Amino acid sequence: MIATILGVRARSFPARTRGARQLRARTKDFALYLMFELHQIEELYAESLYGSHGPTDKVKHFVRYNANKALMNLGYEALFPDPVCQVSPAIMAALSSGPDGKS
Repeated sequence: MIATILGVRARSFPARTRGARQLRARTKDFALYLMFELHQIEELYAESLYGSHGPTDKVKHFVRYNANKALMNLGYEALFPDPVCQVSPAIMAALSSGPDGKS
């Protein structure tokens, strides 16, 4: 909820002055850099946890999907292309909070 509110505020932030535009660009650069670093850590963790046995690819797809959602909540474009972010419907249903498998 807070990330969504912050995302709405970030998108509505006026970039009228040069300083505001520079701050917005630096903030975006930092957000993308941090997301890339966290993504690398998550991939290494998934590989160490599952190795060559297990759902490593499925976990990596979910990590990328989740990273894209977080960036979009902040008002930025997705970092990873759709083909590497396809999450199994069974996984999405298991994560759903609704009684019928829908959020």
